[in-house]
Amino acid sequence: MYYYGAVGSWGALEPRPDGKLHPNSLCTANPPPWVRGTNFDHILPVNGGAYFAGTNGVVYWNRRSRTCHFYEIANTSLFSIGDKAYVHSRSEGILAIEADTLSPIKTAGLTFLPGEAVEQAARLDIDRVVLATTYNRMMVFDGSTLAPWASDAPWATTIPWSSDSENALAEKITAIERLEGSEIAVAVRKKGLFILSKNGKLLRSLTSPEYEDINDVAAREPGILWISTYRGIEKVYYGSPVSIVDQRINVVGNWPLVVNRGAKTLIAASGQLYEPAATPQTNATITFRPVPGLGSNWAQTIAASGTTLIVGNNQGAFAVKEGQPHEQILHNIEVEKLAMLTPDICLAIGSKQITALRNENGHWVEGFDRIPGYGFAYLTYRAKNSVWIEYGVNRVARISIQAGKLHSQIIENFPWKDPRWVNIGIIDNLVVLTGPLNGRAFFDEDTETFCDAPIIKSVLQESPYWISRVAQDNTGTIWGSHEQGVVRFIKSENGYTCDRTTMELIRDRHPSVQVVNGSDVWLSTGTVLYHVDSNSQYTKPAEAHPVLASVNDVRTGIQIFGPEQEASLCRIPYSQNSLSFRFFAGSYRLQIPTYEFRMHEKSSNWAVLGSDSLLTLPNLREGSYQFEVRLADSRGPVGIPLTIIFEITPPWYRTWLALFAYITTGAAAIAGLVAWFGYRARLRTTTLEKLVGERTEALRLTMEKLHEETRNAATLEERGRLANEIHDSVQQGLSGLILQLDSTLKFSALDKETRSRIDVARKMVAFTREEVRHALWDMESTLLEHTELGDALNRMSMVVSSGTAQIDIQVSGEPALLTQSTKHHLLRIAQEAMTNAVRYSKAERIRVELACNEDLVSLSVIDNGIGFQIDSAPTYGMGHFGLRSIRTRAGKIGGDLKIHSEPNHGTSVIVTVPTTRSLTTPPNADSKQG
Repeated sequence: MYYYGAVGSWGALEPRPDGKLHPNSLCTANPPPWVRGTNFDHILPVNGGAYFAGTNGVVYWNRRSRTCHFYEIANTSLFSIGDKAYVHSRSEGILAIEADTLSPIKTAGLTFLPGEAVEQAARLDIDRVVLATTYNRMMVFDGSTLAPWASDAPWATTIPWSSDSENALAEKITAIERLEGSEIAVAVRKKGLFILSKNGKLLRSLTSPEYEDINDVAAREPGILWISTYRGIEKVYYGSPVSIVDQRINVVGNWPLVVNRGAKTLIAASGQLYEPAATPQTNATITFRPVPGLGSNWAQTIAASGTTLIVGNNQGAFAVKEGQPHEQILHNIEVEKLAMLTPDICLAIGSKQITALRNENGHWVEGFDRIPGYGFAYLTYRAKNSVWIEYGVNRVARISIQAGKLHSQIIENFPWKDPRWVNIGIIDNLVVLTGPLNGRAFFDEDTETFCDAPIIKSVLQESPYWISRVAQDNTGTIWGSHEQGVVRFIKSENGYTCDRTTMELIRDRHPSVQVVNGSDVWLSTGTVLYHVDSNSQYTKPAEAHPVLASVNDVRTGIQIFGPEQEASLCRIPYSQNSLSFRFFAGSYRLQIPTYEFRMHEKSSNWAVLGSDSLLTLPNLREGSYQFEVRLADSRGPVGIPLTIIFEITPPWYRTWLALFAYITTGAAAIAGLVAWFGYRARLRTTTLEKLVGERTEALRLTMEKLHEETRNAATLEERGRLANEIHDSVQQGLSGLILQLDSTLKFSALDKETRSRIDVARKMVAFTREEVRHALWDMESTLLEHTELGDALNRMSMVVSSGTAQIDIQVSGEPALLTQSTKHHLLRIAQEAMTNAVRYSKAERIRVELACNEDLVSLSVIDNGIGFQIDSAPTYGMGHFGLRSIRTRAGKIGGDLKIHSEPNHGTSVIVTVPTTRSLTTPPNADSKQG
């Protein structure tokens, strides 16, 4: 269980289906007053519960009884030995917490100084705990005796770097943590992080700046710990032999070069020369500083012989001895690379010229005639009898001394077709030239010819990655770089063993391997330089493999499986068939683990979950399930896949008991059917008689519809006659009255009130004329005489358009069964929509679609006009009854009307009406047999 502490509050953190931990307070309703002002910043889980400590006291939560016990004591720190808890108070010393009481402990050995308090504690072993005090004293407590930790060490009772009282606060011990493997991690502000053995022996020091402000330390597995700083939480590979040399220890630049001048390591990066800042403590991180007195772009390349450093730049070459002014050796040559051919001969390589320096009685001079160069030299490698240079794509050179003269050999022909960059590596007397995948050549320095090297080929094939560059140290170990980092081939009596995990911290592409003085290994890649400590004791982290952390019901959030569940994941009820599976990588050694899964072992396709470790399987059917989960990183699959097997039990209505009930019910139903069929036979005659009656009634209704259509035709003819009369009399009279009113409004002598009244009268007459016009439309239907609706629409479009807009009529399907009234209203709806598109929307193109089938007729009028906002369109009032008229007509014929319009995006009017057949044909009529 996870716990939390806060000001005046404490509790447990519970995992939820969203993958997050949510706080669940365990506070009692009425705690003592001192609790409210206490920040519970120290938590000690024990069997049966947990202790929460703060400046004013301690709270013990009993998990079994779910009750809290309160211990008021000022300035406390909390620690335990086994299952027994202790607190330390500045005023009362060490006290044991027993039941509901605090019992003072009379300790032997060391005593606490006035004002001294325990600030940090960590378990040393099962019977002892190591304590750090406010005075930076470190003690061992076994329940009765206080003793100095590591009494045989010079800093047994006091950290030596904090013995000065002025620095005691600044160089404070901020955290102690027991690591997996019995080591102890100690964080000291302004100093760094120190890994010590159980007996106090210093094993490793991390003293670069990022380790100087650690607030807390935690560890869960060997080789990896977590630190909390002002920058956040970071992961530290404390057991790795690899350390990073970059801007964190003051080295800035590209593709650094490393040499040893005497006992001092020197680094050249981007023209700047760096030296160690000071003599480091044992196993401490080395920090560097720029060599004083040299320019920032002076050391473009370096080499070393004994106590002499040779520096090359665009001015030539220089010999530099510590404490002496540098001496220029070469002039009139730009030195791009320096390479030691022998301890007394150094090659100086430029784009245009190549020469060599010779050591004569302690003075370096140019000792050979210059030979032409081959362009910019990227990387150089010292072989047994020569120096090899990478010049780029399908181009390398070999420089040697023959008969007292410099001899060069350019190689441009290789046993692969496509031109590729050629990488160079050296193993014993062999030069390994590597090109594309499966492209490799070997040169024997003894015979000075190309050869075959089956043993080296087989060794390099043990790597899971294609090795691009190789180097060998004096132990025989082969270092191979690839696109994902570095592997080692460790030599033994039985051959070579490929080590893939030790160098996992290095994740850069094709680093260059530099072996200095035969044993000091450096790996450079871009702006980062890695140093491999051959004396470091490598702590191998835990093996990474997926672990099932929890299974939750997605719907309710109930945890079905988790660390606290004793039973394994097996049978899950159908009511919880939506599951979320949470996984853990089993180790923190992977940088960014990716989770993949597949549902069947026989499937070769793995689905990628990504870096999220949550897999959700919703709405699973009953049955048995099996799927696999594996880890992967940028290099491919990691570890052994995890197989998960579980079963979703069927719901109660699909169990065997339910099946028996279904069979019993079915048998009873069959018996009932037999009786029902007998009864149905007796009713068959009655049913047939009823069917005849229904068909007779249907025929009668059809005849009535025919009579109705005849009456409708007569009515329409009469309405047409009346429409003509009204058009020639009332319509014309109203139009003339509007013209007279318009002329009257033009008189300037009219006062404002009279003009207003005449304008109102003019609008009323106009409204009346529009009402008459719409009444005429309802009465006229000559366009539908002796023709179908599609033809009437074509004729209507020619009347509406008048050349101002292009109207396309599209008719699909056979003419449907519609009443004359329905056709009439559809025609008027189309007319109104087209007229509005031409007059108000200023449409240039109008598309009218009439789609017919047996049951429905759909009429659509779509224009590309300016459109309007439907919600704000005036549908009522004088002069704005077009949309109202369309809606009214659609309602009269039982149609479904849809109007869609947006400003500047046109308007569409769609009305769908049922046919006469769909209104009169009963459901499933076609499937009935007479």
